Amino acid sequence: GERGAWLARKFRSLYADGCDVRLMYGFAGAATRQVLARPTSRGYVPVRSNGYDTDQDGYLDLYSHQKELMISGHYGSQSKYRLVVTGSSNYNNHGLTGDEILFLIHRHAAFTAYLRNFNYLWTYLTHRVHYQPSSPSSTARTAPSTGEAWRTDPTPATQPSRGGAAWESD
Repeated sequence: GERGAWLARKFRSLYADGCDVRLMYGFAGAATRQVLARPTSRGYVPVRSNGYDTDQDGYLDLYSHQKELMISGHYGSQSKYRLVVTGSSNYNNHGLTGDEILFLIHRHAAFTAYLRNFNYLWTYLTHRVHYQPSSPSSTARTAPSTGEAWRTDPTPATQPSRGGAAWESD
């Protein structure tokens, strides 16, 4: 929806301005993917998906449901800040309504733990998104705790469309 596209535009703008930005998602709508499918002056915003169609029926059935935003650096008037924003709210239009909980965690130790978990997921349990070109690092990875391998998608990048039975196969 529009909220996801707005957030994608904001993250894309921050990346173009020189901020280190990485995005990981299970599901993302076409409007959000359209924003992230365009390179900036620095190239593409690093984006990976943790959504998998494990039974090959065209629908994602395995994905992380985590919602987290980690800020390291400039925040307000502070230049070396660490902040984790997490909770139950999805980053779509409906995430602004309903009985949602949002936490702001201002502790460096919590930031470090959340970042370690994000890096683990990014490294071992994600694959490249279909709408961005593959990178030299698009290889098979094996999760150390399970030994289970998830192979990145070797298909060429395509522009996302608005239709389709599944989020990542349309």
